[in-house]
Amino acid sequence: MDRALWRSARGPLALATAVALVACGGSTATEPPDVATATPSSTRPAAFASEKPEASPDPNNAPRDLTGTLDPAFLPIEDVQGIALDGATAWVTAIRSETITVFDLAGTRLDRSFEVDGRPHGLAVLDGTLWAVDSGGRSLLRIDPQADLVVAEIKVPAGRVPRAVAAGAGALWLASNGTGEVVRIDPTTNEIVATINGGGINTNRLTDVLFAFDRVWTIDATAGSVLEIDPGSNSVVRTHADLGAVNSTTSSDAAGALRLAADDTVVWVLSEVASGRRATALFSIDPVSGATVKVVELPLGPDPGGLPGLLVDSRGGAWIALDERLVRVALAERRADTVHTDISVHFSTLVELDGRVWFGMASSFDSSISGLYGVQLSRITGS
Repeated sequence: MDRALWRSARGPLALATAVALVACGGSTATEPPDVATATPSSTRPAAFASEKPEASPDPNNAPRDLTGTLDPAFLPIEDVQGIALDGATAWVTAIRSETITVFDLAGTRLDRSFEVDGRPHGLAVLDGTLWAVDSGGRSLLRIDPQADLVVAEIKVPAGRVPRAVAAGAGALWLASNGTGEVVRIDPTTNEIVATINGGGINTNRLTDVLFAFDRVWTIDATAGSVLEIDPGSNSVVRTHADLGAVNSTTSSDAAGALRLAADDTVVWVLSEVASGRRATALFSIDPVSGATVKVVELPLGPDPGGLPGLLVDSRGGAWIALDERLVRVALAERRADTVHTDISVHFSTLVELDGRVWFGMASSFDSSISGLYGVQLSRITGS
C-alpha cells in the first residue's frame, strides 16, 4: 500500500480502506471522511466488509483470508492491555495513560474513563467488584466500580511483578511474571491467604492465569508447562508438560506455554514451539484425563515484548492475536484463517459478547485507529 495515501487518511475508516485494498488489490479515489468528531457507536469501518464477500469453504481446507468479512464496530482507546466483562460492560486497562476505560459493548459506546495510580494490566470481576493488576506498584487494586475509586491495595511478595488475575472459588488468583507462583487473595479481608509455587523463576517470560473446571491453571515460565491447582488444597495437583517447550544449547529455545483459555470441554494453551523456525501451536488439555493434543501449528512467532491474545469463541473457533497478526483457527477443520491489514498494528486482548468478538488493536503511527474492534461471528462462519 502507498504509505503517502495511508498517511493522508484519518480515523478508523483509514484502516478499513487499507484492509480493503489488501483484500481486493484495488485503489481508492476518494479521501475517507473525517470521523474525528463522530461518536464511537457511529464510527463503523464498513469497508472491512463492503469490498469483499465471504469466501466459500475450500474443498481442500486451505486457509482463508477473513479480512473482507469483518465489518467491525469501533470503540477508540489508545493502549489496550487487559479486559474484563461484567454483563455487557467491558473494563479496559491502558498502561501509558494509567487509566481504566468503561465501554458498553451491547450499545457499542464509550461510557467513561478514570485514572489509576500505576500500570494497570490484567483485570477480573468478582461479585460486582473490579480487581486490577498494577505491575508498576506490584500490587492488586480493589476498585469500587460505582465510584471509580481504588479502595484497597494488596502488595505481592517482594521481587514479584504481577501480570494476570483470575476470579473463582470465592477468591482472586494472582500470577506474577517469570514464575510458576500464584497467590490466593481473600476478597473479604483483602489479604493473601496462600502462596502456591510449583515452578522455577525466569523473569524474562510473561505469564497467565485462568479459573476453569473448578481448578486454577497457570504457567511455569521456566519449564513452559501448565500447572493445575486445586483451590481446595491450594496445591499443584497436576503438571502438563508436553506443550512444545525446548531449552537447549544446540537448538533454538521455545518458551512453551504462553496463554490460556477455556471452553465448555477443554483448556486451550497457546505455546511457542520448536520446529526449525519461530512458531506457535494451539494445544488442548482434557481437564478430566489430562490428555494433551496439538490441534494446529502456526508459522508465526510470538511478540517477544508482549503477551499474545487467545479466545475460544462460541462458534467453534479460536482467535489468536500474535503482535501484528490476527488468526482464527477453525477447530473442527484445524484450519488457520488470517486477517491482514498491511499496516503496522498490534493486536492484543480478545473477548466475546453476544456473538461478537472484540479485539484490541494499536497502531504504531496513528493513534486514531487504535481501539477495540468488534466483529460479528455470523459474517465469518456464515451462520
